[in-house]
Amino acid sequence: MSSSGDAERFSEGLRQSTLAWFDVLTIYIGQKLGFYEALHAAGPGAAGTGAVMRPDILQRYAREAGFSAVETLPVAHEGWAFYRLL
Repeated sequence: MSSSGDAERFSEGLRQSTLAWFDVLTIYIGQKLGFYEALHAAGPGAAGTGAVMRPDILQRYAREAGFSAVETLPVAHEGWAFYRLL
């Protein structure tokens, strides 16, 4: 096997290991912040996905990140609400 192939395999292994480490880290942080307990207590359909999440979850994230308030913006849309972190 060429050294180029070895380098590619090593690089891919390192990338996969890094992604796995980030998965473990985000799970640990979620557990420490009580995110999974809050999801369980809120019942089905309570999970936030990416930038789309329930208002109470957004407000909790904002509080834990050090923001003082969450303002709902006056944007007219049927299915979306837009917020500003203060």
